[in-house]
Amino acid sequence: MRRRRAPREWVQHPIFVYGTLRPGQPNYGPFIGYYTVAILPALISGMTLYSLGAYPVMVESKGDSQVRGEVIILHPAAYYRVRLRLDQLEGCAPGEETGLYRRVKRQVKLINSSSEALVWCYLGNPEALAKYPHTPIPEGDWGVYLQEREISAKHD
Repeated sequence: MRRRRAPREWVQHPIFVYGTLRPGQPNYGPFIGYYTVAILPALISGMTLYSLGAYPVMVESKGDSQVRGEVIILHPAAYYRVRLRLDQLEGCAPGEETGLYRRVKRQVKLINSSSEALVWCYLGNPEALAKYPHTPIPEGDWGVYLQEREISAKHD
């Protein structure tokens, strides 16, 4: 008897990246750089960004806080393979809610237009986050936070 494959999702939603997967960050090249078709600056509302030191985590929050990142449109031929590798990197599996991250669909606002996009993003699990030492990033931008941290370290 043949095993049935899980049903495939036919719509290939872009991926919103906000940390080490952003262009110029260490995981962009190895995981998605070669497969990127387009990069669109974007903001996601109702989120707060935290630093865990080497990488950030974004969690849903009340209020008007935003996180800045990019919408990455992947090459269709590599889409599912790349998304699977990203799920492995982030330590999440579909339907699993116990890890630090979970992949969910959310709306983002594209910065250079009045458009919005439905994207996949990796959200942090607040219960799991509580187990890690973490620092809020009030400006909601991992790149700005890294620059400020570097400047601060030079002055110490």
